[in-house]
Amino acid sequence: MKDIFLVSLLIVLAFSSAHGFTLSLKHTILSASNLNEFQKHQQLLQISKLRTSDSIRAPISLALSGFFYVEVQIGTPPVKANLVFDTGSSVTWTQCAQCQVCFSVAVPNFDPRRSTTYQRMPYNHPLCLSEPVANSSGRFCSYELQYYGGEVIRGDLALETFTFGLDSDNGSGSKQQLKLPKVAFGCGLYNQNVTDFVNDTRNPISGVFGIGRDPSSILQQLSSITLQKFSYCLPLLLFGDSVQHHRNYHTLLNFGNDAKITGHGVQTTPILEGWDGSYYLKLDAISFNGRLLPIDPKLFVTNGLGVVMDSGTPYTFLVETAYNQLRQAVVEYFLENSGLKPLDSSRSGFPLCYNDTIHHQGRDFAFPTIELHFQRAATLQLEQATSFQVFKDVNESCLMIMPTNDESGVNLLGAFQQVNYRFLFDVSSSELSFAPDIC
Repeated sequence: MKDIFLVSLLIVLAFSSAHGFTLSLKHTILSASNLNEFQKHQQLLQISKLRTSDSIRAPISLALSGFFYVEVQIGTPPVKANLVFDTGSSVTWTQCAQCQVCFSVAVPNFDPRRSTTYQRMPYNHPLCLSEPVANSSGRFCSYELQYYGGEVIRGDLALETFTFGLDSDNGSGSKQQLKLPKVAFGCGLYNQNVTDFVNDTRNPISGVFGIGRDPSSILQQLSSITLQKFSYCLPLLLFGDSVQHHRNYHTLLNFGNDAKITGHGVQTTPILEGWDGSYYLKLDAISFNGRLLPIDPKLFVTNGLGVVMDSGTPYTFLVETAYNQLRQAVVEYFLENSGLKPLDSSRSGFPLCYNDTIHHQGRDFAFPTIELHFQRAATLQLEQATSFQVFKDVNESCLMIMPTNDESGVNLLGAFQQVNYRFLFDVSSSELSFAPDIC
């Protein structure tokens, strides 16, 4: 505990024991006070499409200006970096001051020349031998990450001191930190993919906080503290207009003994072993208003496994054949209960939308329920507001689940459909537990 000291910081560590810590998860859309609910979902829709547009999944949120992030301090003296929270990737990296291809960011880039604790990773380091991310170049290690469209980003793998924290909330006004030396991370030098999607200096994000299953992830590197466990609970309010009134709101990302799930309604399903460090779940079926849809479970396979749990993608995606069964059920329900037919084209950009005349006419209409049935009879009932969204600005109601082509084989559960559930990832036991919660 000698590395813990008091200091003033934006984020500070809340310790519950020597084997756990908690970080604040923030949302970049909070900074976009000029965006209404419809515009926010437009941003998130673009991110989602980019994330799933190729069978090679991007290891970073391609539009960094759009989602959850953590604040960390890198180096000595420490420099703040805001990093996208991503369960879909393992490498943690930040753009460095020496970048030759760069993107705009509101905070100063980390400059390794100004840090007294920065070390290039030697070529014989265990993480340098971890394919496909790392490769040795002479005496030192570099990394290369593949992106949508076949492009890549490159940089140096290095060892550096990371400082984590969260408000202590002990009434003393003091702040605490956890300082960890020799954390492996990427110093981003060629970040050409990001420039197309972040086009202004208000972007607060400089990189990625990867907590996938690979050895390079923060979860695995700090396993003596994280115990290979983490939990989070994403709030619905961050996606709506009311977020402008909650600009200081944040949610928590818990590790180790701080990662807990209690109470009634806890369900558990296995996490499947995957080759790419992602978290896969076996989805057995989908039900619509209590009726199982006639979908072959083989369609729910991604990369030979299951559905990906992906906090870095806003919306849920199903391969088109499975999606079409859900779509048909929605079409029949709306026709029978409201007399409405789908719009030929929607202003919102979602593929299945209706003219929202129902609510304007004050008619009694209830949106249907959608449930995901995972292995071990674990059932996730999606929040109504995350299954169907009413966009008042364009007078549309839309299904918030998207299709991908069957060839890509991409099925994933995005962050929007995870809201108001607490998720506990116990990687050492290969289990995911979840329960309803008011996040």
